[in-house]
Amino acid sequence: MECTKCRLTKPINEFPSQTVLDACKHPAFSCLRCIVKSVEDDSKCPECPLQVLKDNERVAFFKSQLHYLFKEYTVNSDDGTIIDCIDQDHAIAEGQEYQLYIVLFDGQKHKISCDKESTVLSLKSKIKAVTKKDECIQRLFFRDKEMPNYSSLSIPSKLTDFNIPSGSSLKLVIVLQTIKEDEIPSIVFELSWEVPETQVQTFFSRIKLSQPKTVYSKEDCVDCTCFIFSGHEHLDICDYKRKNTFEGIRHSGDIFNETGTAGSQKMVVDLKTLSLETTHLFFTISSYNSEALKKYKKITLSVYEQSSPEVKLCELKLNKVKDSQAVIVCRATRNPKSGSWQVCEMQVPSKGTALEAYGELIKTLVGVLPELKTVE
Repeated sequence: MECTKCRLTKPINEFPSQTVLDACKHPAFSCLRCIVKSVEDDSKCPECPLQVLKDNERVAFFKSQLHYLFKEYTVNSDDGTIIDCIDQDHAIAEGQEYQLYIVLFDGQKHKISCDKESTVLSLKSKIKAVTKKDECIQRLFFRDKEMPNYSSLSIPSKLTDFNIPSGSSLKLVIVLQTIKEDEIPSIVFELSWEVPETQVQTFFSRIKLSQPKTVYSKEDCVDCTCFIFSGHEHLDICDYKRKNTFEGIRHSGDIFNETGTAGSQKMVVDLKTLSLETTHLFFTISSYNSEALKKYKKITLSVYEQSSPEVKLCELKLNKVKDSQAVIVCRATRNPKSGSWQVCEMQVPSKGTALEAYGELIKTLVGVLPELKTVE
């Protein structure tokens, strides 16, 4: 993802999940380092004229994120082992609370207080209270290693099993659904939304139709797109223009209800037909020709078997659309050993539209891929 201030392409975790002030009316597309520097040097937001106090609580939080991302290490002179400074910086003093930071893929960070002797399952219960995500769909990672609920001896895993210092960050991956190719060969990914009144036009087709046909005005519309990857290599795109260009994925084009107040686009994925080199499918929603998606309400992802559309395998309501031009909604990742696909929530904001061939959106996706290696 490219920072609008320094113009450098950086991993998604080097960007904030929100703007420095709630009053900012723009997307959060400046990196953490540029935000902190702008506040320290000029006492202002790097993307707008709003003044920001140097002791702003959100800026302090951004500094702590940078500290974690770029923390220093020292080497033990006796045996050459690496000592993580976090062990020293966050050692628990007597009576001090044990705290962990839970980091989601979209950059959201939640502080959780718990007992150091807690089990992984009890930590997940605390995470559910904050994120509203059930324990069964949570995967936690510390230093790029997953923290299972149970040990190999079927004993509940404890935080002490992983030597996690207080103040550490744990990555949280939300698995919406695991789909086996043998059991459900054809899956539908449907994105739906409410159509803004100002952009609905009703007209009768020249051929005689009993019902009016409803379409967007030419000023703007919503595009749902599937980006196909093989490892880090971008293979193809499936969207309203390229509906059937990649074998195994079909795009429906625009679908509207009779009143024209709700729209949707569907992408049908035939899992068994996909080439073996296909490893990742990223499903995105983007505005065709405007700066933000915020005028489209109730954007929802529904995943279901093509033969049983009434039975939802999973559903996700987007909550980070506000100032984003595009959002990477979710990804489906193939496990070649088990013959299954994991559908994971992402909700990563980005720039990029079909009008400019998704250039910025592809940059964001390429920046996300290295981070995926640590949670797969």
